[in-house]
Amino acid sequence: AVVAGIISHLVAEVFHFGPVSPFLVAIAFLVAAGLTIQSSWTENYGAGERENRGAGHLESLRQIFMKPDILLVGVMQSLFESCMYIFVFLWTPVLRPANPPLGLVFAAFMVTIMIGSTVFDKMFSMKIRPIVVLQVAFGLVFFSFCVCTIFFSKPYVCFAAFLILELACGLYFPSIGYLRGQYVPEEYRAAIMNWFRVPLNVVVASVLLFLFSSRTAAHTIFIFCSGTAGIGILCSIFFGKLETPPSPSPSLIESA
Repeated sequence: AVVAGIISHLVAEVFHFGPVSPFLVAIAFLVAAGLTIQSSWTENYGAGERENRGAGHLESLRQIFMKPDILLVGVMQSLFESCMYIFVFLWTPVLRPANPPLGLVFAAFMVTIMIGSTVFDKMFSMKIRPIVVLQVAFGLVFFSFCVCTIFFSKPYVCFAAFLILELACGLYFPSIGYLRGQYVPEEYRAAIMNWFRVPLNVVVASVLLFLFSSRTAAHTIFIFCSGTAGIGILCSIFFGKLETPPSPSPSLIESA
């Protein structure tokens, strides 16, 4: 991802091929990935009989409302990722007045995520519970959006706040992966998390429709995301007090 940002900067800014050129370059990598998958991967049809999908979705919904820990894991994921996806659409118009090299900015974001993941590894090795790491991640997101709300007209300050947000993303992915692996039953995990993507997508789509309604919409969205992150902090604190899980085990961390 870091290299992709650098390549985008080279073709768009250094060689002056225009803002569409990174997308054209990406086509070659997409085709190469497709050919590699087609030639080296086999289809996984599963080992068991085809299950009743409708019953599986209903059972996953019952699991959500019967077990508060599952409900909270899903809510925390929806809250954090709604802020993250909204940020994806906000950072370019917010930074545009400074006319930054967008490819290098993207590369900086990816490096910061990597730093966040490294920090998680250090905290995990110190036996710090992943829910505590997730609380830190929500706190960083809340701080980042508050800074953007106050210094909305200062793109350089917003860029620094965005780096903090990306650091939080690096902490978030392994933390929520651990919690999903420990609290969400594997046989219903995909269906359960799909239920939480419904409100997530509704929130993000609604915010994006509002984004282009006025020039000050982005500032209002920053306020909204600050509130969303604040709710996430409360949910993560409540989850931490819900029960004391066993000591973290590396085998329970699923890949993001």
